[in-house]
Amino acid sequence: VIETAKKVRITPVYQEELNGLGGAIRCAEEFSAGEPFAILNGDTVMSSSNGIPVLGQLLEVFEQTNSTVMALEKVPQELVNRYGIAGGTMISQDVLKVEELVEKPEPAEAPGNLAVAARYIYTADIFDALRDTKPGKGNEIQLPDATRLMMERGKEVYGRVFAGKRHDIGDKLSFLKAT
Repeated sequence: VIETAKKVRITPVYQEELNGLGGAIRCAEEFSAGEPFAILNGDTVMSSSNGIPVLGQLLEVFEQTNSTVMALEKVPQELVNRYGIAGGTMISQDVLKVEELVEKPEPAEAPGNLAVAARYIYTADIFDALRDTKPGKGNEIQLPDATRLMMERGKEVYGRVFAGKRHDIGDKLSFLKAT
């Protein structure tokens, strides 16, 4: 752990104006200095079931693709309306080339049942897309909207169906289970 900690720089970034996850990420542009960076949403605790931390699973895909990668979790079809859902082409057993992102779709209109799951590695291309993204749902800058814009501009995005479990600590029952 100590050797890993020496290789990592963690810098908190404060969002002065509450305008969505996309707005929060825009605050980190100077910190990223044009380099890829990870996003770990604080309202979610994740555990691995294969001995590789979830972020490490994403890094494996990033190292192969040099593209944005997001954690994905299979959810029951009747629950897709609670999540951002990714659709596309499976290029291996657990890696999806993302071609579609839909925020909280109705089950009949969802491109699948792979929910975006609170862990990401983004390339710096996201900042141009965030600057050009208009406020969406809740009058906030939505990360899925900016990610779709990146894809429209020719940037590839991948998803990794992670081996492990997600606990949404914003949900009372899930919080208790995580605890």
